[in-house]
Amino acid sequence: MLTLFSTSTLTVGFPDRALQPRSIGVAATDKPSYCQWSEKDDAEAYILMRNAADLFAKSGTPQHLIIGRQSSARPFYWEVVPMATCSSLFGRVWQQAQVLYRTYFGGIPPIPPPFSVSDLNAHIPPLQQSDPPRETCPFCKPEVLNRQQILKGEHVSMLLDHRPVGDQHLLIVANSHIENFYGLSSDAFAEASKMTKIALRHFGTGHETCLMFKSGRDAGQTVPHWHEHIIISEKPTSSLWSRLKVLWNIVWGGTPIKPQTLQTRVTQLRIDFGDSSLDSPSPAS
Repeated sequence: MLTLFSTSTLTVGFPDRALQPRSIGVAATDKPSYCQWSEKDDAEAYILMRNAADLFAKSGTPQHLIIGRQSSARPFYWEVVPMATCSSLFGRVWQQAQVLYRTYFGGIPPIPPPFSVSDLNAHIPPLQQSDPPRETCPFCKPEVLNRQQILKGEHVSMLLDHRPVGDQHLLIVANSHIENFYGLSSDAFAEASKMTKIALRHFGTGHETCLMFKSGRDAGQTVPHWHEHIIISEKPTSSLWSRLKVLWNIVWGGTPIKPQTLQTRVTQLRIDFGDSSLDSPSPAS
């Protein structure tokens, strides 16, 4: 990563091989695994990424993807990826496919963003207000939560994705109807980070892992309710076929889990995470 500046715990810069030309990377020094990130690291990363998203929005690019990947050969870092507004479905799908292709096959040289990087360390912008639960939102529906919820916290909950795109696919979902990252509080992000690390430790930190959350249709957000994807590939995705398979599943969705299998897996994960220490969260009942 081409370093622009450092905070007390993090490094901010341009990824060597970016997913989009103006992407911003946020890394923790000498911490290759996300499970090694401290609460302070997460708190500073939240401020930097919120500011980056806000600055991209003020520059005319309000939609973005935030993604973090790690493997035995790749240290973890967050990348804030600006996504252009598209006038057609084809343009939207093509842009998303390009970014996801670069995620698994290598990025492109970066170029500076249309704002001063010193502004990334400014005060955090105000939050967008959350809305009341919506009947049409799947993450607001009690029947969906009862069926897929594994762990519930004060601000966010962990769900099993019913259409997994990897060997393990979990979701961290805001408990309130928050549309995207612009409305997610620092407390909610901190709790989401803790839940994410619980999941990574449970399945093993040596696997290839992809964390992502999207803001806007052009960034690939299909449900307007903030959620983070935790995609774990227990088998290496080094071969061309395995990479293409993961890429296909991310773009078009995985095969739905049969209801009985879904119930069995959720029940077992509730048991597995039953003694997880997360201050206030407890297993879903």
